[in-house]
Amino acid sequence: MKSKLISITLIMLISSIATANSDMIFKSGFEAGASFELPIVVAAGNTLARTTKSIAVDLEPGLVSSAKYITLTVHNLQRLPNDYPMAALDVKSGNGRSIWIPLNNRIGVDSGVVVISEQAAAYGGIGGGFSVLTMRIDVENLVNSADNERLFLTAENTFRFFLLDQAYAEGASAYRVTWLDVSNNNGDSILSGGRTPRYYQPGNAADAANYIANDTGANRNAGENLWNNKTLIARPGESNIRAKCMDCHTRTGYDLKYFGYTNESIYKRSRFHGLNDDEAKKLALYIRTLDTPSYGRPWNPPYQPGEKDGQPLSSIAIERWAAGAGSSSVLQKDEDILDYIFPDTNNNGTIDQADVDNAFQLSQVNPEAPYLGLKLADVPIHLQLPDWNRWLPRIHPIDIWSDFENVTSGGADPYGVYSSLVDTLDDGGIPKAWQIRDMMHRSMDFSAEGSSLTYTTTQLGRVFLIPQTNVFRDASQGNVGRLNIDVLANSSAPYREDMFDEKAKLSLLHWNAVKYFEIQHVGKLEDKLATVVQNSRLKGERGWGNRTSSVFQIAPHKVARNARYLEGRTNTYDDSDWAIRDADDQTQLDGDYASTVWYYLEAILNSGNKQDFGCCVSVDWAYNYSYYKRLASSSNQPQAAIYVATLMNEWQERKILHTTPGGTTNGLNLRTATPTKAYATGAIQASQIMPGSDTLLSLDDYSPNLYRYFLNTTLRRWMQVVKHTDFAYRYSSNNAYNKLAIWPRSPSVSPGWSRLSEPDYIPNGNEGLSIFNTVNLADSFWRLLPRLKQEGVNASLLEDLKNWSKAAWPGPAGNPNDWDSRL
Repeated sequence: MKSKLISITLIMLISSIATANSDMIFKSGFEAGASFELPIVVAAGNTLARTTKSIAVDLEPGLVSSAKYITLTVHNLQRLPNDYPMAALDVKSGNGRSIWIPLNNRIGVDSGVVVISEQAAAYGGIGGGFSVLTMRIDVENLVNSADNERLFLTAENTFRFFLLDQAYAEGASAYRVTWLDVSNNNGDSILSGGRTPRYYQPGNAADAANYIANDTGANRNAGENLWNNKTLIARPGESNIRAKCMDCHTRTGYDLKYFGYTNESIYKRSRFHGLNDDEAKKLALYIRTLDTPSYGRPWNPPYQPGEKDGQPLSSIAIERWAAGAGSSSVLQKDEDILDYIFPDTNNNGTIDQADVDNAFQLSQVNPEAPYLGLKLADVPIHLQLPDWNRWLPRIHPIDIWSDFENVTSGGADPYGVYSSLVDTLDDGGIPKAWQIRDMMHRSMDFSAEGSSLTYTTTQLGRVFLIPQTNVFRDASQGNVGRLNIDVLANSSAPYREDMFDEKAKLSLLHWNAVKYFEIQHVGKLEDKLATVVQNSRLKGERGWGNRTSSVFQIAPHKVARNARYLEGRTNTYDDSDWAIRDADDQTQLDGDYASTVWYYLEAILNSGNKQDFGCCVSVDWAYNYSYYKRLASSSNQPQAAIYVATLMNEWQERKILHTTPGGTTNGLNLRTATPTKAYATGAIQASQIMPGSDTLLSLDDYSPNLYRYFLNTTLRRWMQVVKHTDFAYRYSSNNAYNKLAIWPRSPSVSPGWSRLSEPDYIPNGNEGLSIFNTVNLADSFWRLLPRLKQEGVNASLLEDLKNWSKAAWPGPAGNPNDWDSRL
């Protein structure tokens, strides 16, 4: 009965879809009985109709009746408006064809027909944070489309994959099945001959020759010319756009070859953008014959941390680094990270205080510690980073601002900076970090040009206009600046007028990310960090030398009016209800996930490398911490271990003993590198503590007393820094060496991120929801001390912190602050 009910639901969903044509758009190229190859690319070309692709899947004849599960791993499924399915599957067997199984959340997953992992579901399910998902379909649900009875798979079967035309308006034109299996109830494969699917190299698929021109010099040259100059359309049936292939991708098309896009993928996407059959094949030939290896794959996120071929990612050949450790390296849960950040150094079978102390060291206060400390690139995590498709701009800036490539103003010409960097590399030069930063800086100037107001969003989601403070949240509505545009010129992206500025800024930032990849990776700068940053101590280390952000500006809170997620454009959008975002509108969970992973990627690529940076360059670490808390709340999944790894890395990457006459902005930053960051406090939204956001408390669930050990070590490292003889504002119990008095001071109640309140400041004991003031250390430590005592933090460390605070803020003469009472 269950199968029939599901069948009725599915049939109602697809009642508006015409009966499938028996002729397939593609031939699979695989003979019946042959072991099929992966990935199975399901891609549209120059068509406005839905696309299908069929393959032969053969089972062991004697095991057919034991068929229980179909398992698929699929890359690039997107959430369409109203969660309409982008993809579907049916199976033709000896006794008929199954009903259509939609691979989406609203029908496929919610009905129980499609089962995905709890982990993937927690981060948004199909079309959510994970671009690669494994899903399972119970054969019992493959009811016959004719009579709703169970479809018993026979030995020879045809699996038909659909790509629905509703995806095209969203710019989505392909997905990939990277794993397919049929198994029994025990999970044992029953594929014919016990053979498992094999992966082909991107240019050597069985049908690769169908999508590529003959390899002649003339065809290569023609393909290159098409890549550089061919006028494209946004999608079939629409008008021309200004951007060329080389504009949205790396200049030469290196990224398509490097990340292993198949001939079929390249050909079909070219057709989607208006190339004819001959042109698309020549362009595929040009990409395939580029002089670069195919280390990556479209479903493997760039720089995904972990190990590759048994080696830590930071030690593999530099040209392979960008390919990452693969989507298969993603851990099942946050807790699994612990083994990589706190190894059991004394082999006693548990994480103890010594293990935490050994892992969390600072090279400047302990010469035995590695210079860069924990390498985030080597630590696998439970989150998928953005895949290459999510790097690429959906719309190129030139199709928003027609003068994008021709602006000559020194303060607003990001394309000019990019061109200059390319010229430097082409001439054999190595640009410096301060030169590389200008592409982002001038993008900010470009985005803000002509604008005098900016959006800010309250915790209740209401928007106000205030004087400009953040160029990537500048308002377009009511302004005369660049972002006051109704529609895309010469394009057909139907964004609502009142959210177009979000998409415009995203296009600029994605363009930045791709071009920074081109400069840093394609330009072979990733292993020249010491030269780019001009710091010889970085010799042998790798990264993106840049004195500003490279990718984290893509995070929604940098471009979205709501500051937590982007606002969509569906007919069901209710502007009066800030809490509800439906259909293709980015949900709060989507936004929290995106901000978390883009910030984490920045920390891997461009952590600062002990350059003289302040709080926000190149990583704004405070947002890393806040978004772990937000993601923990919106996903109901703890983020404690990744939080700890980030905090350790920040302190190890900071030039923490460096000071300047103006303060400690370039070293110990009071906003992000204090013991308060190690204390579990919930994230705050709408004047309420967000449930589940005290994610650090999960440490004790992972390993007994681990939270206390972490607090001890963090406080120990803080005291080592502020007592260190090389720290200009050090504290010592010996007054002759007490230099706290010369720490830059401010009479302000909130003195700033590199200053302390005046010595006579009286701490405010009224905590409210905030608990800690992000700039006022006096208030924060006043509130922190008794809380640390309650957590059982080491008494001598607490005494040290109390005495430091007592020396920093002795209080008004004749009425001193009673710091002793705090313990």
